[in-house]
Amino acid sequence: MLCSKELSEQVQSALVQLEQERVSAVKRCQRAHEELKKKQIELDCCTAKVSDLKSRLAHARERSKIDTAHLQDKLQRLSDDSKKRIMTLHNEYAELQDRFTAVNKELKQLKELQIKQENASSSARVSVTSSRELEELKVELETQKQLTDQYGAKVLECEKELSLKTVQCQEMEKSLDLEATLKQSLQDKYDAILKELKCYEEAEREESKTTPTSSNTDDNISSLQEELLIQKQLTDEYNFKVWNY
Repeated sequence: MLCSKELSEQVQSALVQLEQERVSAVKRCQRAHEELKKKQIELDCCTAKVSDLKSRLAHARERSKIDTAHLQDKLQRLSDDSKKRIMTLHNEYAELQDRFTAVNKELKQLKELQIKQENASSSARVSVTSSRELEELKVELETQKQLTDQYGAKVLECEKELSLKTVQCQEMEKSLDLEATLKQSLQDKYDAILKELKCYEEAEREESKTTPTSSNTDDNISSLQEELLIQKQLTDEYNFKVWNY
């Protein structure tokens, strides 16, 4: 009887202990279930954020491509216009040089004619006795002098215009050099953007092979936000430089 009573007490004690452990295990399971629900909600929220950021990043990429194509087209048009202006200035410069040469030639001929007229006038003083002929020579000499003065003024005008065109050609050449430098800088920026996007896509593919957890989701979001910000800054800088130019 005594052994049966002790055994019964031990069994009863074991049952109580098992019940307590069961209750404790149920509570732990409930807490774990609640925690799992919270983690699932956080994961769903983070997944939605990641999807939104991916969508925004894709939109930024597309906009960057469109803006880049537009700006490259504008740069090409500017380059073509600059080349046309340079050719026009070179042609005008050549025409001015021809005019300058022609005016100098005419001026030289007029000076030679003036010398001949002066020599003829000196001879006329000795040999010509008619005051009428002497007066005609004076009128002709005055006419030649006026023509010489007119051609001298034309020469000065051509020299000024030639100097102005030379300065314009030099400024246009500097503008072309600056344009080429800016175009190369923009091309380098564009290549850097494409390279960075390619690296990001490769990293994104590597990440997609593994199952995201709540511990690294925040890091992924931060990385995507930083990448999106970098792309926006590069695009804004690119637009700012070209439009200012």
